[in-house]
Amino acid sequence: MLRFLGSQGKITPALACRRSFWWGYKPNRPVVNFGRMPVHHLEKLLPSVKLHEVVPCIYHMVNKGTKMAPRLLTPYIHKVKEHFLEMDGQYLFELFCISRYVPYSSTFWVDLCAMGDECNDFDTKQIAVIFNVLAYHGNRGMEEMKKEERNLLRRLRSLSKAFWRKFNAQSIATLLDGMAVLELHDRQLVRKMCLRLKIKMEDITPQELGLTLNALARIHGFLGGDRVLESTADLLCSESLLKVPRFHAPAIANVLSWVVRSKSDHKKLVQRMCAHAQNIHDTFEPSEIGATLAALAKLGVVDDYLVRKLIQVAAEKIEKFKPRAIATTLVALSKLDVNSTELVRKLCVEIPGKIEDFNSLDIANSLVGLARMNVEEPTVIAVLYSEAVVQIDAFNTQALAHTFVAVAKLNVRDETLERVLCSRTEELIEDFNSQDLADTLHAVATLHTPRSDTSVSFEQNVDGDAEGGESKGVRDENFLQCLHNAVREKISHFNEKDCSMTLKALTKLGVNDEELLEQLRARAPEYKDHLMYTPKNAIHETK
Repeated sequence: MLRFLGSQGKITPALACRRSFWWGYKPNRPVVNFGRMPVHHLEKLLPSVKLHEVVPCIYHMVNKGTKMAPRLLTPYIHKVKEHFLEMDGQYLFELFCISRYVPYSSTFWVDLCAMGDECNDFDTKQIAVIFNVLAYHGNRGMEEMKKEERNLLRRLRSLSKAFWRKFNAQSIATLLDGMAVLELHDRQLVRKMCLRLKIKMEDITPQELGLTLNALARIHGFLGGDRVLESTADLLCSESLLKVPRFHAPAIANVLSWVVRSKSDHKKLVQRMCAHAQNIHDTFEPSEIGATLAALAKLGVVDDYLVRKLIQVAAEKIEKFKPRAIATTLVALSKLDVNSTELVRKLCVEIPGKIEDFNSLDIANSLVGLARMNVEEPTVIAVLYSEAVVQIDAFNTQALAHTFVAVAKLNVRDETLERVLCSRTEELIEDFNSQDLADTLHAVATLHTPRSDTSVSFEQNVDGDAEGGESKGVRDENFLQCLHNAVREKISHFNEKDCSMTLKALTKLGVNDEELLEQLRARAPEYKDHLMYTPKNAIHETK
């Protein structure tokens, strides 16, 4: 076999001419076996490789973990596009994988999706990975996808159903994770993957177990009950118990998250996972720390040693925390009865420098966590408020409800934020579920009362604010009437807790709608004798 290095120790394409053992012979595939070359050799080789070798070279650099790979590919993107018609399935697959690290232009991404839709030689691994990349690209739902993306997704679903018997455990886990992210309602495809997974159960690794269980729990949430899905989850749970000592931190976090979502009693599995996590606590990364603490809080698991160790590791790795991990950890700490003052302080220090990377749910959850712990950090809260105003159009109903709840609990008021929250709520009022609607109404009732003398208040200068007159906000009659009408329409979906919260809120707001209040009393018996009053600015029933 030819050596990679010549007598002078220099790298040239000609000195690495052994064809890859898994690419096979194709005229447009590179003759350089990049997979066996060290990263520093790849970086030196890149300027001299031929154009059709650029993407495979950088793909292997990404797989080897080098952070330089994305920057190295960017100058070649416009040249790569010229060769789309010559690309085979492996070439396109590599481009999709690199898209996780390289910020492709929207035009290049759309063209890549269009070419993927026309490709006929994807194998099952490539189908699953491209499906997953498509699901995570841009953190968008299916309704926001472009036509080319939807067409590619439709083709991948068709290929998955046609070749489901060829999927291995890893590809199944990857595909199901993508389906969970997209909330894809395809019961037939889920069942096929579950049936195949039962056959490949002996081959599944702990990492794939965790990912698959978490995905199935999320799919069950929007797809509803399914015997095949539930029986597969039970088998995966049994397999997890047998392989606990082999679990790494990401898999532990995924399994615990699955237990939370499944709403089932898996006490033995949780106990063994926590015991194993104690032994490897120093290997947990920020995202895994946040997910694990959140799961322990929701499950009510009392494991002071594990929690203290995870908090200690989090403080040591604080600079690695990304927005999602910061938000998840703050919410988890607010539910755990543990001294976490130092970690909370460090997380607050990280927020201003990373605020531009926060999305709407990260902002909302961070505010909720700070509010529950009564953290007095006006500067940090002001930064989160400002970013919430900037991103208000991206807020969904859950983010709106969480932000309202947080603002109502925090001792910092912002008229501009309250105004844009109200406007966005009116836009999405038909999409609110019963819990989010009850939470929002309860928070609005709290905000509707006069602010305390000790509260902090500030006003932002935002383009488009109303000039003159009273600002539209939580005291606006039209907004309050909008919430009132929404409760009347959705009261049949309210549970007892929602009814209790709504009854208290409407009473506080002075709503004079006896028919609605009677319905709420009937479904919230503990508030049957609740005193009612009608102030001068009471909201009257819509005729």
